[in-house]
Amino acid sequence: MGLDALVCKKALTSKLKVFLNKLHLGKLTYLLITVQSLFSMQTTEAAVRLDETPERKLDRIIYIAAMNFKAEGGGVPMAPKADATDGKLSICSVHGIPKWRTFLCLPFLVAAKHTGIRGFDIDDCGTCEVRLKDPMVLHADGEYCGDVTKLQFRCLPGMLRVLL
Repeated sequence: MGLDALVCKKALTSKLKVFLNKLHLGKLTYLLITVQSLFSMQTTEAAVRLDETPERKLDRIIYIAAMNFKAEGGGVPMAPKADATDGKLSICSVHGIPKWRTFLCLPFLVAAKHTGIRGFDIDDCGTCEVRLKDPMVLHADGEYCGDVTKLQFRCLPGMLRVLL
């Protein structure tokens, strides 16, 4: 939810994507929309609980991604140490840093070198509950799911067979 979901939502109706697809440069759409959205999006505050741990307050949420593989569909390795067979989700969150700093860190994210950067957190858990002060866009595998203020991510081991 957050930036990545907003980019997916905008790309669904983007005239830029149609144009760049004709030039076989469709992936460039996501980069351009990401940069534009990062600087124009509203951030918010969140209360996050991982498994049974005490709730944590996060400010200036840019995105929270629940991953069971290392990279999302577009190939961005948000959770470079995620293990699809461990029965856990890797929760990657970006929060508490200025948007301009996030922009400067995008190359590190794409290169899977973001794990030590302040404001980029990765936590493994079975369940993640998020309560947002203001709605943010949510997507699942690139499909727009709506604007939400409460959500729960859960790993359900054995529910889906995936060939690795």
